[in-house]
Amino acid sequence: MTRNEVIAKWNSMQPRERDAWVANSLPGYPVRMLNEVTRGAFKPEYDRLVLDLGNGRYNNIPRYSTHIEYAWNIVELMKSEFNICTYMLGEEGFEDGWTVKFKEHGFVMGMPSAPEAICLAALISVLTQGEGIER
Repeated sequence: MTRNEVIAKWNSMQPRERDAWVANSLPGYPVRMLNEVTRGAFKPEYDRLVLDLGNGRYNNIPRYSTHIEYAWNIVELMKSEFNICTYMLGEEGFEDGWTVKFKEHGFVMGMPSAPEAICLAALISVLTQGEGIER
């Protein structure tokens, strides 16, 4: 994907869809439907996307794009898995919003919240491998 395609897809999604995309795109547990993980143990109306922990175990997908405590896990993952440092800038009342940069591979500017900026920058970094970066 190109940087613009990642941003367009992000903008077309609701927060929980974004969370699933982040979980599925970064290293960790795969995202699957609950009944696929539990071999049909739940009624169809309760089926939803979850993290597959293996052996029929699952966890709900963290709210990466809306809660900073979960988004910070993405920052730590980028450091440990990809050896990528993070630069963040944002202040209350800062008119341009939040800026996050993971090395030169993924960056975003003007995001309304830190969790959104972290998630989108991580996706750009991982999915584009630096393609389309303006210098």
